[in-house]
Amino acid sequence: MTLLTPIDAVAQQDAVKAINLHKQYHGGNRQAIDIGANIGNYSKQFIKYFDSVIAFEPNKDHNTILESIENVTVHNVALSNVNEQVDYYKFEMHSVNSISLPTAKWHETKYGQKPESETVFTKCLDAFDTQPDLIKIDVEGLQHKVIQGAINTIKQHKPTMIIDSEVTGPKYLKFVETEKEADDKMDDFSLLFDLGYVNMTEQINVNKKSTDCFVHTSRIAEILVNSFDG
Repeated sequence: MTLLTPIDAVAQQDAVKAINLHKQYHGGNRQAIDIGANIGNYSKQFIKYFDSVIAFEPNKDHNTILESIENVTVHNVALSNVNEQVDYYKFEMHSVNSISLPTAKWHETKYGQKPESETVFTKCLDAFDTQPDLIKIDVEGLQHKVIQGAINTIKQHKPTMIIDSEVTGPKYLKFVETEKEADDKMDDFSLLFDLGYVNMTEQINVNKKSTDCFVHTSRIAEILVNSFDG
């Protein structure tokens, strides 16, 4: 049995705030995608508003929990920008598991825990048949790769984007082995900006300061047009 922690409670509160932002600027309630679903803190809140939720989580231990949530479809796979077999690092603190070796090293130093490792498979979100109105990404440092593997989906549907970017900055980057990895890691948000997104995080006052919320400019334009028409 996985015990809920204060971090889980904060995640669920932030999920509600993200949904409220989504309602304001997008409103669509067909489908939410929870990438790095963990034990379902976001999925549990998403399903209260969206007709369906698709959860991606490589940790098999968490799949039973996720599958118990009604109307949540679970894929036991990690998302990235390529299809490959990778090492997955598991910690006692379930919220920091990752397929990123630099992230694992950082968490090992930060929490004084040595992770277990197992092999998992990665896929691109674009390989799945989805129609998301909202996408949440919490993958412990590899969000840029997830976005790269979801470019077509994001371009087509312009979903609200919720991204946890805690694993960043100088303390993390000292564990990154190549300059290209560092450049890619610092490029998380520029990918979204290039796709026409605006960071709207300040509007919702999330508890977890590493959580960022993005809305596509076309959604904001619709709000402005409707306000003038009204």
